[in-house]
Amino acid sequence: DVAFATASPSASDTTGATCQIWHDGHFSLGDTKNSRTRTEFYGDRWNMYNDQGFAFRLVSAGGIEFYGDPTQNPSPYMDWHYNGDTGDYSVRLRCTGYDTLVVEGGTLNTGSDSSLKKDMKMLDEQFEKFFKKIVPVSFRYKDSKNSKKQIGYNANNIQKAATDAGIDISDLGLFHVDDKGDRSLAYMEFSALNTYMIQKSMERIDSLESEIIDLKNEILELKQLVYANYGKEES
Repeated sequence: DVAFATASPSASDTTGATCQIWHDGHFSLGDTKNSRTRTEFYGDRWNMYNDQGFAFRLVSAGGIEFYGDPTQNPSPYMDWHYNGDTGDYSVRLRCTGYDTLVVEGGTLNTGSDSSLKKDMKMLDEQFEKFFKKIVPVSFRYKDSKNSKKQIGYNANNIQKAATDAGIDISDLGLFHVDDKGDRSLAYMEFSALNTYMIQKSMERIDSLESEIIDLKNEILELKQLVYANYGKEES
């Protein structure tokens, strides 16, 4: 039952209540009578609704949910305004589809200054062994509206590849296992491994090119020697 409610303050529009307080602590503001645009506080939830349903939800368990409006703006977003900027946004994080989250107006960076780090070491042969055992795959996610084919890695393979290379996978930030036992990967960290292996490959290519040049020079010298001796015999 409603403990308290007020009617619309408009003399010409008395169809929607603007405030409701329920005996169970449920509190609503807005067009609550017709279930249109409104805000609700219900136990551990804070919900905002538009004409289409949910627009925003905050729950005490730690979840925040954003809902796009199919009639006006299907792409929910979060805006940040740096230094009190009153413009549209400094950086925007927008969901542009069932499978895409886009950073608009900037980039998503990870703190990387040397003053923030410790125990920095060059990658070594262990990581070369690790890299050689990684198997890139294509796949589709189960139970998702995202039906597109993805290209990436199999976290189970990554775990085995690291273990086979003698690397403690539990000490690698690129690998994580959650409370349910599901594995996940920090894909950005693979860029450093790829850079390392490309550099090693370039060093090998440079070395082979140098060997080829040396071999060409030796062959040229041998040809010149043969021609020189052949010419003397003919004369």
